Amino acid sequence: MAKGKAEGIAEGIAEGMAKGEKAAKVKIAANLLSLGVPMETIIQASGLSEEEIKNMMQ
Repeated sequence: MAKGKAEGIAEGIAEGMAKGEKAAKVKIAANLLSLGVPMETIIQASGLSEEEIKNMMQ
């Protein structure tokens, strides 16, 4: 039972970290968009796809 609990906690931590990283990428992309940076540069800098960035613009 303790092993399952530890695995659940580790999974929760990993999921939280992934969400935080994604939020940081979105913030970077939004800032770059507001500065008029070209799409290709934003894709490279943020690691987001063009589709994800276009969805932000809507």
